[in-house]
Amino acid sequence: MEMVAIRDLRNSTARVMQKVREGQSVVLASRGQPVVRIVPIESRRRPYLTPAEMLNFPKADPDLKRDLVLMGDDDTDELGPIQ
Repeated sequence: MEMVAIRDLRNSTARVMQKVREGQSVVLASRGQPVVRIVPIESRRRPYLTPAEMLNFPKADPDLKRDLVLMGDDDTDELGPIQ
């Protein structure tokens, strides 16, 4: 966590904001004493789907599950190149 003097914030606002955008917290200090912490806002959107959500996700190929079952323990190496 970086500490920035409040008086220096005016000259480095863009740099401080970039650090916060990248997920870092920044502490503002007055006379060497921490006063304020600037933290990034948490995204409302999760970066992943839960397994239950994946099952309900619209399917691009409705027959894919059947095809995978038919393949059993085989791998895709024997399918050849994709045309």
